[in-house]
Amino acid sequence: MPIAWAIDHAARIVVGTADGRLGLKEVEGYLDGMAQTATLSYRKLLDLTQCAPELSQEDLTSLGARVNAYRVEGAMGPAAIVVASEEAYQQARRFGELTAARRSLKIFRELGDAYRWLGTEPATATRQVAAGN
Repeated sequence: MPIAWAIDHAARIVVGTADGRLGLKEVEGYLDGMAQTATLSYRKLLDLTQCAPELSQEDLTSLGARVNAYRVEGAMGPAAIVVASEEAYQQARRFGELTAARRSLKIFRELGDAYRWLGTEPATATRQVAAGN
């Protein structure tokens, strides 16, 4: 199932929610959608708590390269990824390692914590990946 997402232009935030199986094509569609709507510099919250990520190391490397290629279009905003499982945490961590030099990324176990952190981050930032709660 594709990632459902909504944009709040006033707050400069994109909130995405994945449900069901999450594969390479679903994440690529989400990333491409943000590039097409010129929201790459916005803060991003990606809720993966209701999905089963099915991303291989090759998929994660491909996604990391795709995000890094978007950098030519401008600064990347900070991203908060919320996960429920250890597998999702490890995949999000690996993705963060592949894209950390481009912007802030933090992984959370609780949605509220992710929202609070994003509220403290500017719409464009460049810090390293960090594990959350």
